[in-house]
Amino acid sequence: MQRQVITNALLYTGDEVLPGATVTIEGDRIGSVHPGPTASADIDARGRLVTPGLVNAHTHAYAALARGIPLKDPAPRGFVQTLERLWWRLDRALTLGDIDLSARLHGLECLRAGVTTICDHHASQRAIPGSLGVLAQAFSDLGLRACLCYEVSDREGPAAAAAAIRENLDFIRSCASTSRPHLRARFGLHASLTLSDETLAACTRDPAASAAGFHVHVAEDLADQADAQRRGAGRVVERLARAGVLGPRTICVHGIHLDAAEMRILASSRAWLVHCPQSNMNNAVGAASLDRLQAAGVRLALGTDGFTASIAREALVAHLLQSHAAGDPQAGHAIVPRLLFGANGDLAAETFGLNLGHIRPAGPADLVLWDHLPPTPLAAENLWGHVMFDLPEARAGDVWIAGRRVLAGGRPVGWDDEDLAARCRTAAQRLWKRF
Repeated sequence: MQRQVITNALLYTGDEVLPGATVTIEGDRIGSVHPGPTASADIDARGRLVTPGLVNAHTHAYAALARGIPLKDPAPRGFVQTLERLWWRLDRALTLGDIDLSARLHGLECLRAGVTTICDHHASQRAIPGSLGVLAQAFSDLGLRACLCYEVSDREGPAAAAAAIRENLDFIRSCASTSRPHLRARFGLHASLTLSDETLAACTRDPAASAAGFHVHVAEDLADQADAQRRGAGRVVERLARAGVLGPRTICVHGIHLDAAEMRILASSRAWLVHCPQSNMNNAVGAASLDRLQAAGVRLALGTDGFTASIAREALVAHLLQSHAAGDPQAGHAIVPRLLFGANGDLAAETFGLNLGHIRPAGPADLVLWDHLPPTPLAAENLWGHVMFDLPEARAGDVWIAGRRVLAGGRPVGWDDEDLAARCRTAAQRLWKRF
């Protein structure tokens, strides 16, 4: 069993701050945590910050090659046109090779942002079969923990919807039948507005889907609510609840346009609701009422929606947006820290059956040594101030996942990031032409 020792760390364990601390890694677990330094160590942190690996509760790796992509239509007006003219065009153009490179690029950016666990929501309408396996291999090569799904939608017709259902079920069964400790599966749905009653029923028919839980966009835009009402289904959350989508293993995303009754349904179902403020602001769809959701008892978490790999930057924006929307400079502080360093770890722990989000003896050895020396005193009482103003700009220097060192000195261990960047540029040029 490999033993690794990190000393002189400014350690945040997820529970407390320990200056000058020593952490030992024994195999894939934390061996011990000591409040003081040791003379014999593999890595001298020299006072740099060490934290648990961060968790991104909702992302889209397939978007990684889209930055800077030129649109071929007039600029979209509104949310639905943004889907039609950008994201749905992009996912129709993706090949399995593009998916592999997108996953490796996004995964590396996650590691450099201190993220060790992700919940990814995938779409590639012309390359559905095998797409989750490609993602799984890429993330496994990086060492990331990943929960994967394929978003079922009727937007490309019944054959594509049926293929997407099969892809989800095949991957769920693959994860259940083999020992893949870094991988988990959920059943993906795009959103209520792109799912017919027949397709939604087909998605919930197999008990394996309900056992895995679902991952679905919910009330991101008013168009989602308008569609549900046109169907005579009431509101979006009511429709999903009647279909059997909601439950404690389900991840709902956005939840901007929910009424009080929908919040109560989500709370009673114990489903998660993931907040993605940067994407919401970029799409001008509104801001989730975190204070009302929290008061209703909804389980909240934080994701990036593929907008960025940095969940720390997302937390900063969530803090600012919540305070701005509430007209109260303390409103963000009252909610957001518990998402980044609490709820996200809890969601990951439930997903993987591990005590993620903490650095504790016998716990999983997922930790980040940041290339960052705090310029002012850091303690438990002012940790959030450092997180807001330092971590969004900081980079992870070294990252361990299950005791495996996957990033060293900011570079991936065992493969060439410069070669990856070159291959991504070539693939992006081809992708953009097809787009």
